[in-house]
Amino acid sequence: MRVKGPPQVELLRLKDGEVNPRLQEGDEVALRLRSAGHRYALVVAMDSGKQVEALWPPRGHQSGELAAAQPAPLFQVTQGDFVVHALYSETPLRLDTVQEWLGTLKPECHATPMSASCLSLANVPPGVAHAAVALQVEARP
Repeated sequence: MRVKGPPQVELLRLKDGEVNPRLQEGDEVALRLRSAGHRYALVVAMDSGKQVEALWPPRGHQSGELAAAQPAPLFQVTQGDFVVHALYSETPLRLDTVQEWLGTLKPECHATPMSASCLSLANVPPGVAHAAVALQVEARP
């Protein structure tokens, strides 16, 4: 979903609509993107083991075009902590390029929990906007 405002990425828990909450394994969430007017987005999740997984667009090899009528992607989360990174641009970005940028994060940025300073990427080129959110997913009791 494309929403006006500063670049952001958010996960909404479907059962109560809470934004970026502490999650439990099995919670269903919807991805909400605030693109600040950029045309394309690529959204990935990175866990504390540096594993990067493309979340959106569905095929995930490069950015997808944001459309106003597009439904919010829905996901079911699994246990573990992760960071969701959204990169916005006017032209498509390749997943391997984004993975290179994430690979330059300082070692302390792969620890759990991550500090707020670890949620920004310093090496993105001009014209690319970045937003990130760190999330924790606990085991279901």
